[in-house]
Amino acid sequence: MKRFRDDKSILDYFTDIILIHCPKCNEKAELYDQNNGFGKTVCKCGYFKVERINLFGFVRNDCSVAPIMIKKLWLQKEYKGNLFWATNYEHLAFLKEYIQAEIRERIYETDNYAIRNQTMISRLPQFIKSRKNRDDLLKIISQLENK
Repeated sequence: MKRFRDDKSILDYFTDIILIHCPKCNEKAELYDQNNGFGKTVCKCGYFKVERINLFGFVRNDCSVAPIMIKKLWLQKEYKGNLFWATNYEHLAFLKEYIQAEIRERIYETDNYAIRNQTMISRLPQFIKSRKNRDDLLKIISQLENK
């Protein structure tokens, strides 16, 4: 049985390099987070731009808050009306490990709810957590891995 143990990763761990669609040629471009509110986008077509970045906005939907992408991510695919996405191949591998696991553990040394509810795993949408979507999502991940 495959086991996944939440290592308390947060989305910021996977945002040093973000794969997006190039605004010029629509091929894969890399957005480098410069940790100062600015990012530089580079593509093999020659596109280069340094700009203030805000990759994720947030929209309130009923009682939940969901991210919306300001830039179109390279690794994304719609699934049953939901958007499955990853910021880069490392993030995609992390999601794959979680989705294929038959046993998923969240272990914390503290009872601090604020800490427990800030990890990326605690914030995943239900369609990713659902066992019934496992095979379909793994097929999507396989397609994205080869993109």
